[in-house]
Amino acid sequence: METASRRGRRLGRMSPFDAHVLQRVQGAVRRHAPAASVVVYGSTARGARTDESDYDVLVVTPSPMDKSTDEAIQRDVYAIELDLAVVVSLVCPAAAQWNSALMSATPFRRAVEAEGIRL
Repeated sequence: METASRRGRRLGRMSPFDAHVLQRVQGAVRRHAPAASVVVYGSTARGARTDESDYDVLVVTPSPMDKSTDEAIQRDVYAIELDLAVVVSLVCPAAAQWNSALMSATPFRRAVEAEGIRL
């Protein structure tokens, strides 16, 4: 991931609407999984988001989420999607899975590491 100063510069390039969406998503995640790490990646993180883009969000939890926590996060994020007419794509691995050798070798992991912005 990136340093705080670099993150601040990249977050500053986001539109106020994008920042609002991500603040609400982060709040929804933290309400149910306070220790989770929340990272935006993809076109929003690269500053290339268009009106047709979704918001790609990685949520890494210290341990696997139980079904009720996962459903609560999905429900709250769905409400945000409806309220703001956006699409949020969540990927929610536990830290052990995210930090595994297998995941570290994937193009997905490399892309998130290169462009992800920790919220």
